[in-house]
Amino acid sequence: MNRAFLASSALSALVAAIAVAGLGSTGCSTEGYCFRDCDDKNSDGGDAAKDGTGGWGDTGPLIDAKNEQFIIPTEAGDAPETCVQSNGGSEICDGKDNDCNGVIDDGFDLNKALHCGTCDNNCLTQLNNVDPASITCEWDGTAGKKGTCKFTKCAQDWWDLDKNPANGCEHPCVKTADDDKLCNNLDDDCDGLKDEDVNLCTSITDCGKCGGSCQVLHGVPECKAPAQPPCDTTNTKCAIQKCDDGWWDLDNSYATGCEYQCDLTNGGVEVCGDGLDNDCNGKIDGADPNVLSDPQLGKPCYGDPQGECATPAHEGKTTCVGQQVQCVGPNVIVGGQIKETCNALDDDCDGTVDNNLIDAGKPCGVSNIFPCQMGAQQCVSGALVCIGDIGPGTEMCNGLDDDCNGQIDDNTKDTVGTCGQSDVGECKLGTKVCTGGMIQCVGNIDSKLETCNGKDDDCDGTADNNLTDTGATCGQNGTTPCKLGTIQCGSGVLKCVGFIDPSPETCNGIDDDCNGTIDDNVPGAGASCGLNNTFPCKKGAMQCVTGNMVCIGAIDPKPETCNGVDDNCDGLIDNNTTDSGGACGLSSTLPCKKGALQCQNGLLACVGNIDPKPETCNGVDDNCDGTVDNNPSGTGADCGQNNTLPCKYGKTVCQAGAIVCSGNIDPKPETCNGVDDNCNGQIDDGAQGTGVACGTSNVFPCAYGSTQCIAGAISCVGAVNPKAETCNGTDDDCDGTIDKTGGNPPPDSVGACNVPTPPPPGATSPCKAGTKACVGGQVQCQGSVGPTGSSDTCGVDANCDGQLTNQPNLQTDKFNCGTCGHDCTAGAVHANWGCVAGACVFQGCQSGYWDLNADQKCEYACVFVSAQEACNNADDNCNGTVDEGVTAPSPVQVCGVSPAATATECTTGVTVACVAGAFKCTFPAGVCNPTCAGTAEICDTLDNNCNGQTNENVPSYGQPCASDDGQPAPGDGACRTTGTYVCNGANATKCSAVKDLTKAGPELCDGVDNDCDGLVDETFNSKGSNPTYFVKPVATRISATRWIYSYEASRPSATASTSGSGNGYVTSAPVGVTLDKTPSCSVQGKIPWFNVTGTEVDQTCTAMGGFACATADWQTACQATVACKWGYATRGAPCTASWTGSKYCNLGPFDADGVTDLLFITGNPALPNCRADWSGLQGNTTATDKIFDITGNLREITKNAANQYKLMGGAFNTQSEDGAACQFTFYTVDQNFQFFDTGFRCCFSADPTL
Repeated sequence: MNRAFLASSALSALVAAIAVAGLGSTGCSTEGYCFRDCDDKNSDGGDAAKDGTGGWGDTGPLIDAKNEQFIIPTEAGDAPETCVQSNGGSEICDGKDNDCNGVIDDGFDLNKALHCGTCDNNCLTQLNNVDPASITCEWDGTAGKKGTCKFTKCAQDWWDLDKNPANGCEHPCVKTADDDKLCNNLDDDCDGLKDEDVNLCTSITDCGKCGGSCQVLHGVPECKAPAQPPCDTTNTKCAIQKCDDGWWDLDNSYATGCEYQCDLTNGGVEVCGDGLDNDCNGKIDGADPNVLSDPQLGKPCYGDPQGECATPAHEGKTTCVGQQVQCVGPNVIVGGQIKETCNALDDDCDGTVDNNLIDAGKPCGVSNIFPCQMGAQQCVSGALVCIGDIGPGTEMCNGLDDDCNGQIDDNTKDTVGTCGQSDVGECKLGTKVCTGGMIQCVGNIDSKLETCNGKDDDCDGTADNNLTDTGATCGQNGTTPCKLGTIQCGSGVLKCVGFIDPSPETCNGIDDDCNGTIDDNVPGAGASCGLNNTFPCKKGAMQCVTGNMVCIGAIDPKPETCNGVDDNCDGLIDNNTTDSGGACGLSSTLPCKKGALQCQNGLLACVGNIDPKPETCNGVDDNCDGTVDNNPSGTGADCGQNNTLPCKYGKTVCQAGAIVCSGNIDPKPETCNGVDDNCNGQIDDGAQGTGVACGTSNVFPCAYGSTQCIAGAISCVGAVNPKAETCNGTDDDCDGTIDKTGGNPPPDSVGACNVPTPPPPGATSPCKAGTKACVGGQVQCQGSVGPTGSSDTCGVDANCDGQLTNQPNLQTDKFNCGTCGHDCTAGAVHANWGCVAGACVFQGCQSGYWDLNADQKCEYACVFVSAQEACNNADDNCNGTVDEGVTAPSPVQVCGVSPAATATECTTGVTVACVAGAFKCTFPAGVCNPTCAGTAEICDTLDNNCNGQTNENVPSYGQPCASDDGQPAPGDGACRTTGTYVCNGANATKCSAVKDLTKAGPELCDGVDNDCDGLVDETFNSKGSNPTYFVKPVATRISATRWIYSYEASRPSATASTSGSGNGYVTSAPVGVTLDKTPSCSVQGKIPWFNVTGTEVDQTCTAMGGFACATADWQTACQATVACKWGYATRGAPCTASWTGSKYCNLGPFDADGVTDLLFITGNPALPNCRADWSGLQGNTTATDKIFDITGNLREITKNAANQYKLMGGAFNTQSEDGAACQFTFYTVDQNFQFFDTGFRCCFSADPTL
């Protein structure tokens, strides 16, 4: 309990006491929180709620002190003296005053659906299958007059189609779509109609029936039906509306679709000689009767109308023969004609001009040396022309013999003159040279970016202008008072001009180190100050404020209070608090009692009290007013499950300490009986026995319905039953098989179809009848064959009309010579044949064809090009042999070999031969396979791709490498060797370098694995695999059990100018800092390790096998067993007297090189006497009897206690000599302190060199 609650409770008790005192004369109960007769009794025992007499008068407000509310009572009408309560005194809507309060049916709204105008007008039971939440009542307010029941929404899956509110929603339906476009014999949109949006007369998806899908191969379907519905499978069929572009329906059959692919040519008019079906009727040139309309046919013709052949003896008629226009007629060829020559005349009168020439085909041209080639004379427009020759050109640098003189790139014309950018300044012009088919510039020196070097690098005539390496800022810092300088060029040398660099920070109100913060990290800052360090008190720390050192952050003790805090900082929390011990609580009437204030967990709490609480029905006086279970909460409330008729609520009462429900009537399961058994406002909803499948079949398209409760009785709704099977793609009889009954097809798809007319006697007909079949829900005629054309052919009634027409002359028709079907051209389509007196006559070869074997078939197609064959897989001289006697070019010309490739495998080792019309290059194994350009270079001794280079694409080949490449640090250490990558198989390389163990030597503290054992700088307590070699720090023995570094600790990577890198063995390095567990060294000539923390000192010294030097051990080392005040020179006066007159060590006033306050290397030779002298003590040798820089250079971290360190010995910026004394211990820091002037040494309990 907190103090705020106590204050509130006390105030409540005070108000209650005053109220009780003022009301004592009225007899009002003092029950908790009640300032009036909360038990509805007057002081005289009367019922205040009924006789209207209250403690403050009949109209006085009731005050609920617990909830701080005023309650204004309402007055009920006076009940008639003769009224008798009914329905247990609970008012219901029945036209009676059930509770005898003088008001009939009070509390009931006759504008509601449950009692619409009158109590017995229940709209919820009148309207069938509607959503109860949408039922409303319209009543004009006339007493005794029933209102009108209305609704706005049907129950789920019911619909009001007749819009008559009296019968509710009369149409049961499950809506699956917003329209009826799906043909399924269902009312999908629940509008009372089935499939009304489907047009069986025009739909190509439901043509004549549901599922009657029309599909045309390579065309657009349509549904053909009678002019007026109804449409079904007997009068409605799928048809072809049109074919796709380039497709034709030649057989007039819907089943085969648009089966013929053809593009109209020549405007759709058939012509002879192009080999095309111009009108797309399935017949080409001479086979198409429509070709007779070609104007080039039927005209008089001669072999040559102007020459030798222009005589009546040679006259014929132009005729379409096969796919050629030929001059056909008697005596076209006359014996003894002259041979054909190239003159635009038909010398031999064979009907073709300039064919079978005797003067064409002779070689012509200048040279046959590649890339030149000889051509051949050909006849063009009656004159001989040299075709296919390539003559010489001007020699250019391109890897080709352009002038065809047998030498490549000799006397090239494009390599004359100089090249390069300029000959000004450092630039120089070069000379053009043709190398490997490419022009290269040799000896030129081009311009480059100008740099500060006293030279004209960019060759513009001026040295060191337009420089690219000047203008940048330089210097250490640009934060005030520091200033960055600028890189400038002078006398060809870069210089930094105008800079001011940082200096060490001091408490003076100036940012000496220019890091952006004034007086940060000044000496002495952070030192402890203040009176008490017991929490919550704490000591402060010295800080530099406005140029002065002040104590900041101290918290001092104060008096103790109950607040969970040790205010007086005596180590005890909330002891002897002054604000506890008083009495508390609200009542002492049983079961309540008073308590006392105590301090608990920093808060005042009332302990031991039991306060009143609201009365509940439990047999206990909860409110401590002396009466048990008087007016407990939770009584008098409505109870029961439902108040919708026939159900009703009861009232809660307290009996024997428990609240029970009295007078209620609860719901029971709904049955189909016209009564709302479950009292949810809906009659027969979800009645037992509904929702059960009904009907004779559930095989599609039949479907079971479901039982529903309608007008108080179970009915089957929605069932679809079987009917007779027809060919319509539907399982009409619902036996599980579509368009079959008992395995047999439907009656409408059985019998013959498309029966043809018989042909005349002696003739044949292609047509035959078919058989009906039910396919895809439609009756089709299968196996019938229709006419093959509109015109009859020889002996065949092709149009199946029972008559023979258009019969050929068997004496002159070469396609039916002597008998039908005797084709003189069969087997020799390129020979000219005729029919004379019913016999075939050979009339020579067509142009472009040759009869090599004298069998009169003209089977050899050839265009004469040249008497000299070229490598092109063609018979250029038409002798029946391809590519004979061809001269092969060089590998560079045809094999993809670079002119720069000179290896044997790319030159003399390559064989070039003409194979299949192309020069084939055969290379040695492993070279240019399959081609030079497509061959990957592998690691071997060959130029695999013949580009003039070897192993150029092999990864890393010839690149430098080391024996420990890819190994984790430290690799091979000092035994590391270097080499190059050499072949390691066909596609890999390996490094030629191997680890050289002869280089292994003693381990040094230098960050290198000197003994090559895989460990770096291992120590005497962890010597690795080679126990002879480990880091042996220079250490001075100062007692029987103590050794100390002879030099200030440095990093292995330190040099004479840098302290190196690494952050010790800290477990959590700062952001951006490498965590590398750096060991420490004790060597001469290195910048020591500074900016180090006590944690790092502990961990790195432990890793070296030692520990951070204790303050006492460090002082012993500094004093050299005698009373040395500083580590100056030898023991005696030099280490006890001030250095006045001799500057021994690197302290603030010392100026060794003209620059004040700088950090020096360890054991600086310039300060040979800055050492603690241990000569002749503890067995030290001359190598270990001096402890250098223990005074000055860096303050050194020593361990005084756990997490407490002292800084000893002064630093290069210590201005007071006394501050560097061996016993001066002013500076105490924690484990996280670090500063630029602070370093350390390590101590050991055993000799670290053994």
